[in-house]
Amino acid sequence: MRRLAAWLHRHGHLELAEKHFQAAVELAPLDFSIRRSSMPLRGKDPFGPEFFELWEEWNDAGRPGYQPT
Repeated sequence: MRRLAAWLHRHGHLELAEKHFQAAVELAPLDFSIRRSSMPLRGKDPFGPEFFELWEEWNDAGRPGYQPT
């Protein structure tokens, strides 16, 4: 979904791209590679409040996918 959304965005299909970005987020809500990398394309700051909201959600969920060394 994310790759298709990025392709659609690059080719000017912004509304359709947003639908696919949203579907990707719904399928993997705590996946940083999907949510953070799409932020600039979606008009959000990947170093701003939206990122910190994502981080809090991820942290509160027990940091899924994180393997401390």
